[in-house]
This record gives sequence, structure tokens and C-alpha cells, in this order.
Amino acid sequence: MGPLTDLNGLDKYEGQRNFSKYWTTVHDKAFEDTKRMVAKEVLLSYPDPNKPFTIETDASDTQIGAVILQDNKPVAFHSRKLTGAQSRYPIPDKEALAIVEVLTVFRSMLLGAQLHIKTDHMNLTRDDIKSQRLLNWRLLIEEYAPTITYVSGEENVGADFLSRYPLQSSAEEEQENALIPDSRALEESKLSEIMLYYPEEIETFPLRFETIHNSQLQDAALQQLRNQEGYGMEEFYGSQFVCKLDPDQDPRIVIPEALINDAIKWYHYVGGHIGSTRLYQTLSTHFYFKGLKQRVEEYVSTCDSCQRNKNPGRGVGELPPRQATELPFEQVAVDSIGPWEITIQGIGVIKFKALTIIDTATLLVEAGRVENSSSAQAALVFENQWLARYPRPLTCIFDQGTEFEGAFLRCLHRNGIQAVPTTVKNPQANAICERMHSTLGDILRTLLREQPPATIVDAYGIIDNALASVIFALRSSVNRTFGVSPGALVFQRDMFHPIPLIIGYNRIRTERQRIIDDNNRRANLRRRYHDYQPDDQVLVLKYNPSKLEERAQGPFRVHSVHTNGTVTIQRRPNVLERINIRRIRPYRTNEHLRNNNNT
Repeated sequence: MGPLTDLNGLDKYEGQRNFSKYWTTVHDKAFEDTKRMVAKEVLLSYPDPNKPFTIETDASDTQIGAVILQDNKPVAFHSRKLTGAQSRYPIPDKEALAIVEVLTVFRSMLLGAQLHIKTDHMNLTRDDIKSQRLLNWRLLIEEYAPTITYVSGEENVGADFLSRYPLQSSAEEEQENALIPDSRALEESKLSEIMLYYPEEIETFPLRFETIHNSQLQDAALQQLRNQEGYGMEEFYGSQFVCKLDPDQDPRIVIPEALINDAIKWYHYVGGHIGSTRLYQTLSTHFYFKGLKQRVEEYVSTCDSCQRNKNPGRGVGELPPRQATELPFEQVAVDSIGPWEITIQGIGVIKFKALTIIDTATLLVEAGRVENSSSAQAALVFENQWLARYPRPLTCIFDQGTEFEGAFLRCLHRNGIQAVPTTVKNPQANAICERMHSTLGDILRTLLREQPPATIVDAYGIIDNALASVIFALRSSVNRTFGVSPGALVFQRDMFHPIPLIIGYNRIRTERQRIIDDNNRRANLRRRYHDYQPDDQVLVLKYNPSKLEERAQGPFRVHSVHTNGTVTIQRRPNVLERINIRRIRPYRTNEHLRNNNNT
């Protein structure tokens, strides 16, 4: 704005000023830059719930207004005309109404975040409030636990404008829009800003021939390549360029160091954030830069948008080794199956669920039908089907289903069993039960087709028969790890013949550990090696995102690293979360690239 400000000092004693005789192309450019800067300042930014919000509010005789800021960038604007009754409120009530209104309208975004509210009415920052209306509103405001501070009216420009700018009715807006022809709107728009996605920091195409030619002339090191083997001068569109000469392809223009970062960024953005391989192939077709592939890979790997929005691909970080369960009946896994539907001719559809229990060391299975999804039913079946028949386990694995809350947790606590819940976002720990459910489904479908139930009693009988058949099939089938069936392993005899079996648990445990280690090794072959360290920055993968939703959020700082494949991250200033490495990936920054570009 410097050139425009300088005009104010001209002819200031000559009455009405005439700027036309001083106006040049420099002032045209300054005026356009000022308009672009003002337009950019009012563009809304995406809110980040991990950062504090600043809310500026104000009220006039007829309207209220508010601006929500984050990092001094607008996140939302709000303005509303007061009703007849509200326009007669005292000034403190109008100012408080502006605060209550913006908190209510943007409740889903603001509740739980750190808020700083700025008002130009000092009375709202005090605690000695006597108005009943203000006391009621103060209770609503305190739900958000904000910090309310006073600012002068001169510093509260944004909210003051929104509280005073006259609002048009919808009819007036339609009438005004009808007077503006479409051609005028198109003429005033820059089609280049509409049609393509350009990086904001790069104003023009960085690899214009004129730009490359001038930059090559200023690069002394590049000029020394002219007489070296493999390099030479070639003419393109009337200008001479230093080129890389290879016998198997056309001459390629050598990009100077001063342009390489902008060139990579420009092609990456315009190409729709293409990957490093395609970006390198695109640039290397007509241009050359020593170490171009490494520079491209480095930039793409640190692109913030790519890290947040592209699918994660291979996992990052090796999974830790896992120890097989040592002793039989030391740990059980519990899960529910269903609800499944059975159609009874002339009666309708009945639904049922079942609770499955399995010893993770011997793979011995139990299952029982449950009448409903309550935790009391789950606790009853667990006690009757397992605790009443087998030794008490030390730990119990279960998922996040509602049937494993309340009464079920009290049952575990009463029997001195440690609860080991798995998470919805990382459910690998309870895979044994999930495989058993597949077998149960196969048997149940077969029985229902062979013997369609005629009554509800028949249906429940089929369900109980299916559960018993599954239990017997799994107990009597030889397991490839053990070399014997789970039933023979537990009862020390064959499940069909009265033949005693002497089974060495040490051999079975060793073989099982070998298989676990082999599976872990194969899983790590599909992952990229990375050693997470404290103070690293990581992104957390979103659970089941929609098609157009970003794939990761963050970055978050790693607070500590654990040996069991988990890390503790700092979600908020006072909030830590322990998370599995399957759900995170490293976040890389390109600070060094920006620093190199600035120098």
C-alpha cells in the first residue's frame, strides 16, 4: 500500500486533490494487490479443535455481530437483526445477547474448546451482576468456560461492522442480483483462478522460458556446465539454454537451483498432488536437475495435504513380537454373535444372539444362547457356561459391545478376573472368536435349510443344536498348530475313542510361538520400518472416514514410546492418549525446503 499512501501527501494544500496526473502502473499494481489482500483476509479458514478460538462480539441498536478467529484468521462470521423486544433491551443485555447467540449457533464447533471472548462492554467482565436475565445468560456462557476480556471499541472493528452494517432482505438481494449481468461477473473474474488449482505462494508459472533463461545467466555454477561433457547449448523459441545431452533422449533444459523448489511445487499442485514417481517423470521429460528424483521424493513426502488426505497405504513402524499364552485356562476371549433372524412360517421372524467363550491357550470353546443384549444376560451365560465348569481365568478379552458393560464387568470384578477390552479401531486382539463365528454361521445355515422350524420352540431347538454342533466340531477337529484337537489337549484322551494321550505342553507352546513369530514377521514385511521417538510429529488415521473426508488428523506430538507397539501422544495441552502404531503414521514437514527457497 506504500505507493497509494504516498499519493495522500500530494496537493494536500490545493483543495480537491487530483490523483490522475500522478497515477501510474505502479499504483495500478498496488491497488490490485490491496484488493487481493483484503479479499484473502475475509476467506474462512477450517477450524482446528485443538487450537484456541478468539470470539469478538458487539451489539448496536438494531443488530448483533460476532467474528470467530483462530490464529488471527476468520473461521466464521455471524450477524442478526434484533427483534422488536430485543431492540429495547438495555445495552449490557444486548452485548451479552451477542455472546450467547454466537455460542449457541456454533455450539458444535466451540463446546469443549479453549475460548477467548472479547467485548467492548466492560461490565460483562465483572462478577457483580444483578440483572436476572444476565445471570441466566451467564450460566449458559459458563458451560463453555470462556475467558472474557475487555477491548476498546476501536480494536473491535470486525464485530462492530457486523452489528451496524444494514442487512438486506431476500427480495432486495434478488432485485440487486438481477441487475448484474452474467457477462460482467465473468469479465471481473480471473478465469485462471477458477479453472486450476495453483499454489498461493507462486504467483506465476515458474518455468517460463524467459524466467529460466534469466535465472541460468545469474547462476555461475550452472554456466560452468556449458563446456562439460554431457552438456551443451540448445535453442528454444529464440533463446539459448544450457541443456543436458543424452544419446537416448531429446535435450533437456537444466533447471537452476533458484527455480527448482517452485517448479516442483507448481507441478505437484497443478497435477492434483500427484505422487513422487509421476511428478519426477513429468519434470524429467523436458527438464534436468542433478538430484531431481531425491528432491521430488523429499517434497512429496512432506506435503501436508498429501499426508492428511491420501490413503495411508502400507503401515509405518514394525509390530512388536507377541508372546503365546503360557498356561491353559489362564486367559479367555468372549464375544457375541448375532443378532440372527429365523423366519417361521405363519408366525414371523425371531431374532437371537449367542455368547461365545474360548480359552486362548487350548482353543477350547463354549457357547450359549442369550435372550437379549443386556449385560446381565452376558454375565449369566459366562458364569453358567464357563465359570461353573472350568478353572477361573486370570484375564478376559472382550470388545466394546454394550453387553460387556455394567453387570458383566461386575461379574469379572467379583471373580477377580482382569478385564482386557479391545478397541473398535484396533480389534485384532479378539480374532479367535471371530473365526469361530464364521464356522457357527455355516452350520446354522445348513440346519435351517434341512429342518425348517415350524414353531418358536423348534427354532430355539435348532439354535441350541447348532451351538452344540459347533462346540463339538471345534473341540474334536485337529488343530494344525497342536497336532491334536482342543478337546484331546484338555481331557488328555481322544474325543472319539477311549485312547489316552500324553501331550507335552512345552512342545505345543514352542510350536505356537514359532507360528506367532512367523505371522508377525510376514506382517512386518508389509510395513515400512520407522523408529518412533519422543517429540516426533504423527498423524492419527481417522476411523472409517467417508469417501471425501481427510484420512488423517493432526499433527500431534509423541509424548512417549512403549515396547508393546503403542505410543502416547499429546492430543491437547493437558490430554494424553495411548494409541497403537497401526493407527498413526509419521508427519513430515518441509521447513528446510521453505528455508532453502527463501534464501
